Amino acid sequence: MGKNEEIGIRLRRKDINDKILCKCVDALIALVNDDVLAFDALINIIQVSAYWSLKVFSDRYEKWKQDSKDYKRLPNEKRDAIDVKLRDCFCEADSVDGWAKLRGMFAERIVERAFLKWYKENARGFIPWEYETGCAVYVNGRLIKYTCAESEMQRERCRQISQSCLPNGSCKGDRETVDIGTTTLIGGNREISACFVETKLMPRGFHFLDGEYLAYLKKSMDKEQVGCQVVVASLSECTMIKNRVDLCLGDGGDYIEIWGIDKIRKLIYG
Repeated sequence: MGKNEEIGIRLRRKDINDKILCKCVDALIALVNDDVLAFDALINIIQVSAYWSLKVFSDRYEKWKQDSKDYKRLPNEKRDAIDVKLRDCFCEADSVDGWAKLRGMFAERIVERAFLKWYKENARGFIPWEYETGCAVYVNGRLIKYTCAESEMQRERCRQISQSCLPNGSCKGDRETVDIGTTTLIGGNREISACFVETKLMPRGFHFLDGEYLAYLKKSMDKEQVGCQVVVASLSECTMIKNRVDLCLGDGGDYIEIWGIDKIRKLIYG
């Protein structure tokens, strides 16, 4: 047994996804299989439709189709398929909040697809141990969780990145899950290596508390001498998400690897 194989690192799924929204996301993901043009068009509409309500969807969607170069590059059959699926999904989401959840789930699924290709290439010869999505991380039975302190300093940091700190008892700042977690056994001495991925559709979704949790997670792995890679992925340009991470964490985020849309697209389509 290797020097850290006996360390108890466990990944436990915590996120509970709406079955209806999952079905919608499945339908959208199916549209981009082996079709990078559809990928670019769907990424764009998912990004720009953040605050659309059912009342304005038709008008804004028609305007987007007129303006979108990505959409116009698609063959008519693919355009029709996207039209139908997007309208169906928007109706199923039923609200701005539902659509926001669906958009986030779509981003997570796209990043997961890219990550699986990356993992398959980079984990050759290694022994997969655990793979989970929307999961909490436990080390020797202890949940790795970062709790919002709601201090004056923290409220000031929230203000600096234009995010409100909610009143005591309602703070949504506690963090205890990552979007993707893996552990792998490496080499003859079977040492454990871990990789964790946090996905944000848009850079603004990355809060400094996300960074604090990832830093705490990395520190917990380092303490146990477990090799750990941390990725923050976004469907936006790499420089945009990197600037956001730097704004939230400063020099303390040097350990984080940034994946932007170009890398994600390349991983999926080559």
